[in-house]
Amino acid sequence: MPHRPNLFDEFPPVSKAEWLEKIKQDLKGKAVEDLNWQVGTLKVSPFHHLDERKDHSPSLTEGQGWLIGEDLPAHDLTAANKLAHKALLAGVESLQFYIDEPLGDHRLEGLLEGVDLSAVRIQFYEENKNANPGGLLHHLFHIVKNRKLDPATLTGAVNWTPHATLVQDDLEELLRFATAHFPKVRVLPVNVEQSKDPATELAAMLRQLDHWLVTMTQAGFSSRDVLNHTQVYLRVNANYFVSLCKFRAARMLFHHLAGAWEAPAGTPFMDASFAAWESAESPYNNLIQATTQAMSAIAGGADRLTVLPADVQDPAREESSPTFRRLARNLHHILRSESYLDAVTDPAAGSYFFEDLTEKLAAEAWRRFAEGE
Repeated sequence: MPHRPNLFDEFPPVSKAEWLEKIKQDLKGKAVEDLNWQVGTLKVSPFHHLDERKDHSPSLTEGQGWLIGEDLPAHDLTAANKLAHKALLAGVESLQFYIDEPLGDHRLEGLLEGVDLSAVRIQFYEENKNANPGGLLHHLFHIVKNRKLDPATLTGAVNWTPHATLVQDDLEELLRFATAHFPKVRVLPVNVEQSKDPATELAAMLRQLDHWLVTMTQAGFSSRDVLNHTQVYLRVNANYFVSLCKFRAARMLFHHLAGAWEAPAGTPFMDASFAAWESAESPYNNLIQATTQAMSAIAGGADRLTVLPADVQDPAREESSPTFRRLARNLHHILRSESYLDAVTDPAAGSYFFEDLTEKLAAEAWRRFAEGE
């Protein structure tokens, strides 16, 4: 069979008007607009055509591949350490420990015993509202030095409860210590609460990022240092299309805000985790749903993804069964090794529907942010 590189030359182009006329015939008098669906305050059409895409959105230049994350409750340090080793042996690349009490050098060393800090991304979530995350970072520094590792090579993040009693001096010291010793550890969290309206989430993200930029540049830090030490935490829900476009829009808005500050944006770090299951009593239904949720976060450009085990709703307080923890990890491996989702950067680029929804979400979020809504 002869090679014919331009197969589409055999088919005449079809304009948007011609497509719409055909759709109207098929709908038998029903208005095309009745097919639109609501995303928050936005109306989204399911039909898009090249005629209305005169200017294409640039594809995301980063986001290929993702880190396999796992959340571990650390109220029992010995048990948490055992879970960490089991997770790492099963291919987890980033551990996040939920800590509910202050840890000194000795207890933190016990939690991290046998964990190769140079080979895994370590994250901490301080649940104790009275704990200072700066103290945790200092203890981590002592452990790193005792192991004769270079702290500048370590990757990770420190997050804390929104009820924490932190003052500006604590935050400045935290960022000062991180820039001096842990340039790859992100210590300024941007925690975005789940909402039914994705534009609301994105506008909240912009406000938090802008807050860090305002307060920390006033304290003498460069905008580069501020942005390089932020980490955006977004939730993935069951709506595949909306979740995917929300992550794409978040990356666009991050760079747009950096441009408004005339700051070199670097690379935003998007940490994706699942919203709580509607019911942990239907684990196998949750497990099926987990696949599309994970795919939407990955295709949207998440840098780190934690798949919620199908039998728990809160990994900080509930212990999943070993079976569902294993299945959650294996989902990552299937999407990599069998679906090759880590082989393409921005797989949604070129889809008129995805690009249109991404742009609408980003524009609406920026409008709300700019107008102070």
